[in-house]
Amino acid sequence: MRTRTHAIRSAVQSAAKILLTVASMVALGASSNAAAITIGTPDTVGNCFPFGCVGFGSAPGTRYQQVYEADQFPDPIAINEIRFHLDDVRGPLVAGIFRISLATTPLGVNELTPNFDGNYSLDREFFSTTVLSGAIPVEPLSFSGAQFVYNPADGNLLLDIEISGISHPDGLGESGNGVFFESMRFNTDTFSRVSDFSPDPASEALSGRGLVTTFVPQPNTGILVALGLILLSGYSRRSGACSRTPHNNPLNQTRF
Repeated sequence: MRTRTHAIRSAVQSAAKILLTVASMVALGASSNAAAITIGTPDTVGNCFPFGCVGFGSAPGTRYQQVYEADQFPDPIAINEIRFHLDDVRGPLVAGIFRISLATTPLGVNELTPNFDGNYSLDREFFSTTVLSGAIPVEPLSFSGAQFVYNPADGNLLLDIEISGISHPDGLGESGNGVFFESMRFNTDTFSRVSDFSPDPASEALSGRGLVTTFVPQPNTGILVALGLILLSGYSRRSGACSRTPHNNPLNQTRF
C-alpha cells in the first residue's frame, strides 16, 4: 500500500510540475507574441469613407483601397484582425456587405489609380466578409478574418474593400450625421487611398489620405507546439518508469 501511495504522490507531483511549466510558458508566450501594429497618427479631421457614409454626390461607393508603406512594418506579420478607430460618432454606420481582401503591391503612397484591379499583385487573398447593419459603432470597428501572412520584403501592403448594397439611414454623403474615423491627410510616406466614394478618384489618390489602421497578428502557434512537447515528454517518462517496475510485486500490479 505504501508503494502505491508513493507512486500516486509522485504522479501528482509530476502533473503539478507540468501544469506550472505550462502556465509559465503561456504567460511568457503572451508577453512575447508579436504586438499589434497601428499605422498612422490621426490629425484633427476624421473621415467617414467607407464605413460611416455613402459616396459623395453621384459617387457609387462600391470600392475602397488603401496602401501601407512596407517600412511601417518592422517584421513579417500574420494578420488575423484589422481595426479602425472612431473619431467622431454623429450617427450610425452605413448598411452594406463589405468584402475585404489583402495583397502586396509594388505601388507606393500616392501611386494607386482608379483602376482598382490593377493596383495589387497576384497574391491577393480573401480576408473576410462582414455585413454592417447601420448600427451605432463601438471602438474599435474590428474585422476578423482568414490569416494573411504579410512580409514587408515582398512589397507594400494593400487593403482592398468591395462594397455592395451600401446605404445609410439618413442617405448621407461625406458630411452629416454619420461616423468619422481617425485619419491622416497630406502624408507622403505612411499610406494613401483611392476609392469611388469620391466623385474624383484620381485626385483623391494623390491626397496622401487614409484611415489610421491597426493590424493584429495571429497568436504565436509555436508556443502551442512547445506545450505539446512538454506534455508528451512527461507522459513518456512516466510510461517508461512504469514499464521498468517489476511485476512480481502484487502492490505494483494493475488490477482490472
